[in-house]
Amino acid sequence: MFGFIKTIFTAETTPLQLSEPAPFEDHEFGVSVDGIATIRQMKNGKFRLLVNGNEVIGTYGRRRDAIRGAARKGLIVAD
Repeated sequence: MFGFIKTIFTAETTPLQLSEPAPFEDHEFGVSVDGIATIRQMKNGKFRLLVNGNEVIGTYGRRRDAIRGAARKGLIVAD
């Protein structure tokens, strides 16, 4: 058993590396690709402003504040 664990940590091969980035990684985090944001309500009653599917760019106490935050960032809210 110890020999197996030792071979894992002393192996000469490198871990798996991707040769090219995934298609969704060609933009900066938090920057909308299409200019559209979505608002989702969390379990605690607060609202999250999301871009590109699931990137959180803001958390607000009221839905109205989330809409105002999207407008300040130049985004269009899609429900």
